[in-house]
Amino acid sequence: MVPQIASGLYARALIDHPELSTDLSWCMQALGRTALPSLRDLYDHPDAGPRLAALQAGARLQDALAAPHLKDLAENGPPAIRTDAIDMLARMDADPRINNDLRQLLDSKDADIRVAAYQALVERNDPSIIRQNVEGKFLLDVVPSDDPMVFITQQGEPRIVLFGTGLKIPTPTFVTGWANRLMFNADRPSDKINVYYLDHKTDESLTATVPTDLDEVIWFLAHQPTPDSPAPGLGLTYSETIGALYVIAQNDSLPAPLIAEQDVLAAELIHSIEGVDVKQRPESDSDPGYDETTTQTEDPNQLPSVTEFGPLQSQPAQPPVKRTFVVPIPPKSGKK
Repeated sequence: MVPQIASGLYARALIDHPELSTDLSWCMQALGRTALPSLRDLYDHPDAGPRLAALQAGARLQDALAAPHLKDLAENGPPAIRTDAIDMLARMDADPRINNDLRQLLDSKDADIRVAAYQALVERNDPSIIRQNVEGKFLLDVVPSDDPMVFITQQGEPRIVLFGTGLKIPTPTFVTGWANRLMFNADRPSDKINVYYLDHKTDESLTATVPTDLDEVIWFLAHQPTPDSPAPGLGLTYSETIGALYVIAQNDSLPAPLIAEQDVLAAELIHSIEGVDVKQRPESDSDPGYDETTTQTEDPNQLPSVTEFGPLQSQPAQPPVKRTFVVPIPPKSGKK
C-alpha cells in the first residue's frame, strides 16, 4: 500500500478507534515522515486520545510543528498527560525554541510540571542549569525561575535543585533542631549565619560562620574539611543534609518551599487513575451509539500519601524519572 494512503487510513482509524491509539501511533511512526501531513491534521483534534497519539508520533518523527501543540498540552492539557507532553518535548532534536518553551514551564503553578520541565532541560543539556557536584555525595542544580522552590530527590541520582538564582536564608534568623545539636543564628539583617553543630558520633562540636546564600549553606553542610580543602564544613551525608534543610524549613527560615519527590510507583498510579475520557466506538452497526466511559477518581488532594518525609539514603545514579509526583513540606507554622 502507498505510504501516503496508509497514513490517511491510520489517521481515520485513530479518530474512529481511539482505544487503539497506542498501536496506531506506532503504525504511523513506522511509515516515517511521509505520515506527517496526516498526523498534523490531528495535532489540534478535540479528543485527547487521537491528539496525543498523533503528537507522540510527530515528536518521535522529529516534526518541529508538533512542539507548539505539545507545549499547549503541557500547560493546559488534562493532568494525566501534561508530563507526557513534556517528556515528548525532551526527546525532540536540539531546537532553542523548545528549550525556551521548557524554561517557561519552570514557572508553572504546578510543581509536577516544574520538575518535569527541569528534568527535560537536564536531558537536553540546557546551559541555563548550573550544576555542581558536591563532594561526590549529590548534585546541586540551580535552575532559573521567578518562583523559588527547593526540590529534593528520594530515588535515583541524589540531587538538590534550587529553583531561582540567588536564594538566601532570610536574616535575622534563629534555627534549632536535632535536640539542639544543630543551630543557625543571625541577629541582624546584615549578619552572616553563625552555625553550631554537635556530632553525635564523636561528641565533637563545631562553630563556623557562613554566608546566607542557600547554595553555599548546602555546600557547607556536606563539605568534609581536608588538608587540600580546609574550608569549614559539617561533612554531612546526603540524607543528613536533607534533614538539615528540613529543620531550616520547619523553622520558617528557608527562602522557598521545600518539595520532596514522591515514590515513582505512587506517581504512576495517580497519573493512571486520573485517566483521559475515551469515546468507545460501537462494535457493530446494531449497537446503540457510543458507549462513553469515564475513569472515575476522587479529588487528588484526598489521595493518601504513600511516602512520608523521613531519612533519605543516597542511591546509585540512575536516569532521572520523567514522571514525578511531588508534595510540599510545610513549615512548622503552617505557612505556605
